Amino acid sequence: MSENQNNPAIEMRGVSVGAMRDASFTVVEDVNWSVAAGEFWVVAGQEHSGKSDLLMLAAGLMSPVAGSYKLF
Repeated sequence: MSENQNNPAIEMRGVSVGAMRDASFTVVEDVNWSVAAGEFWVVAGQEHSGKSDLLMLAAGLMSPVAGSYKLF
């Protein structure tokens, strides 16, 4: 197994996600999530629950309000 397969492509530990429109407003708290290379995930939830904000952070387009976030 190569080194890249051992390291997650995305790793979040204790992450708090701020809203896209107002980063001071926290929409999701205490996220612990690892995504290995080649994995596929579905993010589901109610309307206005923070899905898009979480995915913007996961894509590296936003910074977390708190916690540790690593991309690749």
